[in-house]
Order: sequence, then C-alpha cells, then structure tokens
Amino acid sequence: MHMIKLYGKPIKVNKASQDKRTQDVGANIFVGNLDLEVDEKLLYETFSNFGMVISTKITRDAEDGASKGHGFVSYDNFTSADLAIAQMNGQYFSGKQIRAEYAVKKDSKGEKHGGFAERLLAENKPSAVSKMPTVMFNNPLVAEKAIKPQPFVPALPLAKGGINPMVLPPKPALVKMPEIRLPQLPFPPPPPQ
Repeated sequence: MHMIKLYGKPIKVNKASQDKRTQDVGANIFVGNLDLEVDEKLLYETFSNFGMVISTKITRDAEDGASKGHGFVSYDNFTSADLAIAQMNGQYFSGKQIRAEYAVKKDSKGEKHGGFAERLLAENKPSAVSKMPTVMFNNPLVAEKAIKPQPFVPALPLAKGGINPMVLPPKPALVKMPEIRLPQLPFPPPPPQ
C-alpha cells in the first residue's frame, strides 16, 4: 500500500513506532561485505535459520537504490543473534566472505549492541513467552525435554546463491505436552427472570 495513489495522492504506510519499540530488544547485527546482488529477502531467508528475525535491511544509495554492500538483521533475542554471528562471521555468502558482528548503536560513540545492560533489560522485558501458561514452564517433564543442548555443527563455506545445510542449526525436537485436566466447577443457576 505504500506510495499507491488514492484520489490522486500517494499513501504513505509505515509501521507504528510503538510496535517497533515493543519488539526490538537490541539484538541487531551488522552484516558487511555483502555481494551487491543480495537483497533483504535473501538476507532474511538465510539469517532466519538461526532464530526469529524481526527485520532485515540492506543499506542502499539514496540516488539510484544500489546496494552499498552491507546490511542489518534484527532478532527477537540475543541467543539467536549470538548464534548467527558465531556461525556466519567469515563465511562465504553469494561468493563473498562476509563479516557478521553486533551493530553500532545509533547516537552513540562506537558502542555496539549486545552489551550486558541491554541483555539484562531484554530478559526482564515482557514478551509473548511470559504470557504463556506457567504450567508449561513449571512442569519438570516438559522443562527437561524442552531445554536440550543441541550438537555443534561446524560451519562450511556457502555455495554462491545457496545455503549450505551443514551451517544450519539442528531443528529443536517437538515436545509433547502432557494432558492437563482441570476440575469441573459447578456453575450457579441462571438468575430468575
């Protein structure tokens, strides 16, 4: 819908700034030395293998829209960002060896994302996970199966334009939730009319 004309005037559509603030935890990484043909979609498809990607952005020239050879990936948690940096830094992506590291914060003098204070704030920030029933987290059978360490897979160079399956982290095992039966409570009779 962005910039589509309605009654002769272009419509401007952006995400609300409040939405961005509630999702962004500061797990933003910089990806440098990208091939000029890499776009946001390919960046998203590749880096979403490490966790939930909130946004991707390729830095482009303002005049002709050509890529400047670097971009940014924002994750919903620091664990995913750490894994992406560990696995992708120094790897070959579309024929070029890329650099992946935490991005420099806006309006700062070289301070990067991923610091202790930022991680602490992210841990205490309410999220969709905190709204889940506590039965899932308090049940030792579920917690034991849900938090299993995954085996390390060594990173190999990526083929041009493709994703090397050896670099991808293993998919987590599905955890079957035990059936929970709640006691039947008697409902009061309807009020007389």
